[in-house]
Amino acid sequence: MNQHNSGGENFQTQTGKDNTNFFGGVHHHGPQPEKLAPLYDIPADLGSENFVGREDDLARLHELLQDSNRVAIAAATGMGGVGKTELAWQYAVRHRDLDSYPAGIWWLYVREQNLAVQVLGKAQRMQMKLPEGLDGEALVQACYEHWAKTTEGNGLLVLDDLPDYARVRELLPQNPRLKVLMTSRVEFGSPVRCLALKVLRPEKALELLQKIVGLERTGAELAEAETLCSWLGYLPLGIELVGRYLAAKSDLTLSEMQRRLEQQKLDARALKLPEELQGKARPYENLNAAFELSWQTLPESARQLACCLSLFALAPIDWSLVQSCLPDCDPETLEDLRDNWLIKLHLLERTQANTYQLHQLLRQFFAAQCVNRADITTLQTAFATTLTEIAKTIPQTVTLSDIARVKDRIPHLEAATEYVRHLPEDDFAQLWSFTGLARFYQGQSLWQSAEQWSKACLTYAEQHLARLYPSRLRSTRG
Repeated sequence: MNQHNSGGENFQTQTGKDNTNFFGGVHHHGPQPEKLAPLYDIPADLGSENFVGREDDLARLHELLQDSNRVAIAAATGMGGVGKTELAWQYAVRHRDLDSYPAGIWWLYVREQNLAVQVLGKAQRMQMKLPEGLDGEALVQACYEHWAKTTEGNGLLVLDDLPDYARVRELLPQNPRLKVLMTSRVEFGSPVRCLALKVLRPEKALELLQKIVGLERTGAELAEAETLCSWLGYLPLGIELVGRYLAAKSDLTLSEMQRRLEQQKLDARALKLPEELQGKARPYENLNAAFELSWQTLPESARQLACCLSLFALAPIDWSLVQSCLPDCDPETLEDLRDNWLIKLHLLERTQANTYQLHQLLRQFFAAQCVNRADITTLQTAFATTLTEIAKTIPQTVTLSDIARVKDRIPHLEAATEYVRHLPEDDFAQLWSFTGLARFYQGQSLWQSAEQWSKACLTYAEQHLARLYPSRLRSTRG
């Protein structure tokens, strides 16, 4: 309450009944701002009617925003396409309807728009009477204070797609009644409380596909539906795009959809937003665009690391293997690139101590970025060399300790067979990966897999090394 007291010589305080204070002297109250109707400004076309699998995340988000002693700042973070904006939208709409924020909800776009201009625009829509002569940060704070004074209860400020917390730090409200919810690809530190979104659980991913495509079609091809969700890495945006594509093509089977995805990968039409929805207030028009936004922020050295990681199989990666593939990079620098860029931007996940893994769609995206790199052959050679050295340690008679030692590297050894052509042709260097794999499976009596890699070894040798070892290959075939 604004007040002004004059006549200090006559000013006194008296305590009346029930400890009520009465003030003597001349006592003037300043004009109070009139109450304004709250503004609920939430985009109408950002949400989806097929929202599933995020009830726990919604509850956790609300919990993070309940601090009443300071401005509560929460952020939904995660990789592109995981559903950060969708979660924030669902939260805002749900709590608007529950009247959790009677002071109103303001939705602001941050990445390519001026935050101060947007805040002033909301204030003007509420017809606030702001002090004259203010600009910049002072004007923004005046908007927030007027918002708090002219409304009752808590308000919510949503900052969608924030690339850098430092960019808005001084432009956030200071009144604890105004809560702040951000969405970002970046993991922020204190005072922001982050909720890192994961991909959907398999059963929820299937439920999402069923809601879009229909139970009849997914029920008729249930195994294919589960395979589709798995191929998409249970990523909400991927499932929604493919689901919309299938819903628009009634005669397209799920198995044929799977074949097209495997053939066309991220360039598939199914992974692009339908034309009728393009240009609307949607975060991305295709999966490539969702990933490209993060890719553009990476320095060249982090891009090189991402491309190196894409050579590995879709399996947990021991960090020591990555270091071996990039011997010219200082180990500490490599760690910084991993932690400060790939992990911070949710482009790489730490699964356990010294072990990391790429999401399958990000792996495809990184691989596509590698194709035209000047150093791609160097990276492939280093990868094949690193895994070949492991293959050489697999003895002809495999023991249980040998199996335990190399089993986590086997998927990557299989991936390395794609690049052994870059190794020297002499000393059978190009064949060690095949040989090691055959020995590994034979030692476990997995005869079919052992035969597969033995035949692959012979086929490769005939196609690429026949001119070096003609007599040995003829005797092997004979």
